Amino acid sequence: MRICLLCQEYPPEVKGGGIGTYTHTLARALARTGCRVHVVARAVGVPRSELEEGVVVHRVASPPDLLRKAAWPFTGPQSFLDAYAHSRAAARKVLELFWAEGLDVVQSPEHGAEGLAALRSLPQLPHVVRLHTPLFLVHEAVGRTLSPGAWVVHFMERAAVRRATLNTCASRALALAVARRFGIRPGRIRVVPNAVDPELFSPAASPPSGEPSVLYVGKLAPLKGVLVLAEAVPRVLARVPEARFVCVGSDHTTPSGSTREWMRQVLRKAGAEGAVRFLDPVPRAELVDLYRRAHVVVLPTYWDNFPNTVLEALSCGVPVVASAAGGIPEIVTHGQEGLLVPPGDPERLAESVAALLLDPGRRADMGQAARDRVVREYTPHRVAQRTLEIYEEAMRRHAELRRSA
Repeated sequence: MRICLLCQEYPPEVKGGGIGTYTHTLARALARTGCRVHVVARAVGVPRSELEEGVVVHRVASPPDLLRKAAWPFTGPQSFLDAYAHSRAAARKVLELFWAEGLDVVQSPEHGAEGLAALRSLPQLPHVVRLHTPLFLVHEAVGRTLSPGAWVVHFMERAAVRRATLNTCASRALALAVARRFGIRPGRIRVVPNAVDPELFSPAASPPSGEPSVLYVGKLAPLKGVLVLAEAVPRVLARVPEARFVCVGSDHTTPSGSTREWMRQVLRKAGAEGAVRFLDPVPRAELVDLYRRAHVVVLPTYWDNFPNTVLEALSCGVPVVASAAGGIPEIVTHGQEGLLVPPGDPERLAESVAALLLDPGRRADMGQAARDRVVREYTPHRVAQRTLEIYEEAMRRHAELRRSA
């Protein structure tokens, strides 16, 4: 099968988040099945095409057109003008690949409507749009309303999802939320989990030693519940004074300023700043080492579709304390691979983290259950095989629709 995946934040050139990690893992797994896999990504440096780990990666530049030049003060990496310009650049590359060697299917994320231009310019190709977390849901989770520019992105995302041959997503929770808001039948959304590499993210040879360590991995953003974590830290220290926290991720700036500095203010007022270490994003090999040295991984998010942080922690055999929000309860069964707490509740979060720090036997049992679940359900090979089945379904559906048109 000849497959083209769109992912503007494809690593390592672009430092992105969950979409980049998901696409990177899937692309390599699909290539290992014998498929011809192309990825169209955003170029930070010189536009080029290279073979990377069996995947042909095309890094394209989004040209500054007249519309973007005229509205430059209002544009930027997150603007709807930038999103549309990149979508057009990606579509041109997909069209080039289609005429040069043929393609069987295209997949794009709904985020920023990355595949919208390709959907319009290549109606002859089946196109699967993968749901990660649409913009409306991000705003709803933190109680914000959509700005005029965000409304444009919202309608672009909605149009891309509705035009697709089929949709996929990692969790049932997201499928239901998007189907309701975008006005599509839930039956056209196929649930396929994200994958994690269990060979890279593997358990340590022996349980972690030293001071009890709590690890957070992800963007330091209000949506991720990091301010709730900051409020929970002194409560954990009241029960486990020797506990130490490590927060790994890029800072997120809001209209109120730096989220990291906001966290530090909360910690400083509670006299707990010395118990928390902040790190910028680290290479994957270093991240694995941080997981292996952690006693507990925490994710107090208000919403998350199917967080890679949770998968990576479980794969490393580390129990998780996470919010019972979004798709997380579909990955973590409370009391088995970790503990689930209500989002926005620092007291319950602290209580659960402290309970696991004080019970090494329970942590060991949960860590083994976590690792077993990853090997059973979330390997790249298993997810790639399920994805190929959906691509074949999309190809059949597309052919039927064109015949009946």
